[in-house]
Amino acid sequence: MKKTVLALLSLLICLCVVSCGAASSYPSFSADNAYRISEGTKSVYAAADMADEGFSYAMAEVAQEKASAADAPSSEKMVYYSTVSMETSEFAKASDALHRMIETYHGIIANENVYDLGSNYSRLNMTVRVPQENYNAFLDGLSADYHVVSVSNRVDNMTEAYYDNENRLKAYRVQEERLLQLLAKADTVSDMLEIEARLCDVQYGIESLTNTQRKIDNDVKYATFTLNLSEVVEFTDPAPRTFGDRLSDAFKASVSAFRAFAEGLLFALIFVAPYLVILFGIALCVILPLRAAARRKKKAATAAEQTAKAEQTEKA
Repeated sequence: MKKTVLALLSLLICLCVVSCGAASSYPSFSADNAYRISEGTKSVYAAADMADEGFSYAMAEVAQEKASAADAPSSEKMVYYSTVSMETSEFAKASDALHRMIETYHGIIANENVYDLGSNYSRLNMTVRVPQENYNAFLDGLSADYHVVSVSNRVDNMTEAYYDNENRLKAYRVQEERLLQLLAKADTVSDMLEIEARLCDVQYGIESLTNTQRKIDNDVKYATFTLNLSEVVEFTDPAPRTFGDRLSDAFKASVSAFRAFAEGLLFALIFVAPYLVILFGIALCVILPLRAAARRKKKAATAAEQTAKAEQTEKA
């Protein structure tokens, strides 16, 4: 009896070992194996691939959120702008000195316009890009070498926008990598076209954000100055202190404006003088004969009136 029980136990143990071995050698159910098992499961595998695209997009959003939380800004992205209005009594010398100053501070002239408005009325408008480390020195140099009428400064903090774009770039690059993997595994034309369309959108976003980042970096590197240089006879006092000063400035401005008006009127009269002489000659040629004819007509009318009166007197 004992031998029979031991034989049955041995048989059960062998069956368990065999079944476990068979289970371990049976192929596991994966996307690759499911694809290879039958043609009917091919659509399931393709659908899993397309779902992976949505998964990659979700993963990219998670990566973006993690990057936003973990990546604290390492440096401030400050963009400096200044508008400076200046006056000079010697325009040519001041303009040459300004160009030398820009070269000394390694500036770049982005735009320059010079207007010659006549005697003592020349004007220069210029946009200059100066390295940010030379911003204060260049601004102080302008105040020291020129008669500065007004200064307007502005600072734009682009830090948040810059690092937000940086995190979006990371998310786009994660999507690009996932889409490239999907494109390599795509088997149908429709899947390839859909993935390529999405890939084009992602790559366009990467290019656009990269250009934006490059522009911010360039704006941060160089401060922008808008310079206005005017040639004047007398410098403008930017801030009169007393009522007498303001009254004196108003009187001087009135006299200066009247003098400018008188000079302009004189030059205008000189300019149109030849035309006035010609018009005067034409007027004489027209008016004198008309006046002579009018006088003759009046004389004839007077003579006729006198003759009529004489005839009436004789009849009476």
